[in-house]
Amino acid sequence: MNALGWNACAAPAVRVEPVGGKRVSGRYAAVLLTSGQALSGLPEGLDRGLPVFAVGAATARRARAAGFADVHSAEGTARDLEHDLRARRPVPAGTLLLLTGQGLGLDLAARLRAAGHRVVRRVVYRVVPQRAVRGMDAADDVAAVLFFSAGTARAFVAALTPRMRAGLRGARAVCISAGTADVLAAEGWAGIVTAARPDAQGVLEALGARQAGD
Repeated sequence: MNALGWNACAAPAVRVEPVGGKRVSGRYAAVLLTSGQALSGLPEGLDRGLPVFAVGAATARRARAAGFADVHSAEGTARDLEHDLRARRPVPAGTLLLLTGQGLGLDLAARLRAAGHRVVRRVVYRVVPQRAVRGMDAADDVAAVLFFSAGTARAFVAALTPRMRAGLRGARAVCISAGTADVLAAEGWAGIVTAARPDAQGVLEALGARQAGD
């Protein structure tokens, strides 16, 4: 962001907690990852030789760093991961292990099962909203806020004080996906921009370089 002329301020709205004590049993054909956060709570005994289908290049990199060698990266959404699986020949035969967060991955698992896949869903992390948004004391000076998930957007808005909300009235919301933008639109956020690609680079491109007056 500094290269684009912006002064960046981290304002974490959530924290991620691994759900430990899990151990996999049974044989699997592949591992599915929709977020790199799942790699912080990998189950014990998980075979690192299994192929991994990951959403996004960043998640794929984290999977390789965790010891997986056969990693396939879908573009940026769970739908892209489904398309990647459908287009692959041969399709992995056997049960797919979906590692996900608490309350997440349910739709993906249902769609894959409807398509004829056997899927085991395992919760390996949870996302906990922060009670207050740190780093937002000078909300009046914020020109844009970057949102990388719908859950983060909900937590951020819920944690804002009335003064912070007033200070952010003129700030742009730059969102990684249409689903994230919908959350903010429902909250009455006026200036919303959605990235053309659902990844970090897409968000930065949607933000653009700082202009005079920003």
